[in-house]
Amino acid sequence: MDQTVVTTNMRRVIDNVGKELANVELMFDKAVLPANIAAASIFPAGADLEKEWTAYIKTHLTTISTKAQTWANTQITHALTELKKEITVLEMTMKKLQALEKKATPAYKKNKQTAVKRLTTQIVKHKREVAVITKKIVLLEKQRKAAPSSALTKQIKAQKKAWQRKVEAQAGVERQRAMLYSTSVKKIIAGLKADEIILKAYKANVKSDLVMPTS
Repeated sequence: MDQTVVTTNMRRVIDNVGKELANVELMFDKAVLPANIAAASIFPAGADLEKEWTAYIKTHLTTISTKAQTWANTQITHALTELKKEITVLEMTMKKLQALEKKATPAYKKNKQTAVKRLTTQIVKHKREVAVITKKIVLLEKQRKAAPSSALTKQIKAQKKAWQRKVEAQAGVERQRAMLYSTSVKKIIAGLKADEIILKAYKANVKSDLVMPTS
């Protein structure tokens, strides 16, 4: 709700509804009400529908604001907690790697080289598979454009799911390889700390951003 155009239009709509309700008694002449319906049951003495509407919508929107703020704060707090845990674990991992890299024993270097080679081979394999699936999707979409069919749509959907799985698998292996280098882990930590700053900024503005225009 931090967009002026949104809040302005909402206020306009709320105000217009109030104006329409203020005129409702003129729109429904008591003289034409069915004989079995008492005018007082619809238009009680002293009734002010515009005033009732204003009170109702203010309470309603305030409730929405409170619920939205509570939900956002809960989610952001949880995310910050998990980020902090992950950063702590990664900082410990970085220190261990730095110690190993400093000693650089023959066994450590050999094991690292073997792991890097194995993971790089997997990454290359995943990239090739992703490329193959991408070509399949492009071809299927061309076929569907030329001759639309539910069968082709189903195939495209299946291929896109397969593509997503392969991309995620590739990212997972790339992360494993990155975790073998202290410099890479340091970059990951820096990225998470940047995310932490963004989330804290969001949390600081929750009360002002997630508030409905009640006046």
